[in-house]
Amino acid sequence: MKIFSQALLGLYLAILFIAGLIAPEYYSLIRNTVSELGAQGFPNAWLMRTGFFVLAGAVLTTAYNLGKKFNLNLFRAAALLFLLLYGGAVFITGFWSDKNFFVLDHNLESFIHSFLANIAGMFYLIAVWMNASSIKQKRFSIISFVVFFSYLALSYLFFEVEEFQGLTQRGMHLISASWLILLNEQQRTPDKINFDKSVRA
Repeated sequence: MKIFSQALLGLYLAILFIAGLIAPEYYSLIRNTVSELGAQGFPNAWLMRTGFFVLAGAVLTTAYNLGKKFNLNLFRAAALLFLLLYGGAVFITGFWSDKNFFVLDHNLESFIHSFLANIAGMFYLIAVWMNASSIKQKRFSIISFVVFFSYLALSYLFFEVEEFQGLTQRGMHLISASWLILLNEQQRTPDKINFDKSVRA
């Protein structure tokens, strides 16, 4: 199952790359967002929408794997819950498309997509922080906190510097996928010993 999760993450990154590669010339990788690749009326929009479902599947299977491999206390269960909420929000996001940047209709669907995307980002940040705190591995925790603050900084730049929204959002997607791959790797060394020691203490 871990290999399946990793394969889904690899597939998602491939979709992200290919969708941008085959986009029309008027689409800018620096200025236009990932969501606009799956926007209403956009050529080959189905590809990026499929990507959202693939990413959601990767997140949900990762959470399932971690739940099976690690001993759960209340805090770790909460960490996995926010990971599940993140995956669920990404999955639902795929059903509502962003409005195209050259079409000014379907504003409600676009609002729902943007709202869910923001909620997904919030759940992701909480999941990163809580998993970094609950998995007792120093290297993973340090990298996770770096990921947390990097993602937060890119989120700020995304809203403040519109002409580079495509670039900053791609950075956010690459960071989130890379962290999920790293999280999957933690399954190889479950911290049962660390958890047992904390219980005895």
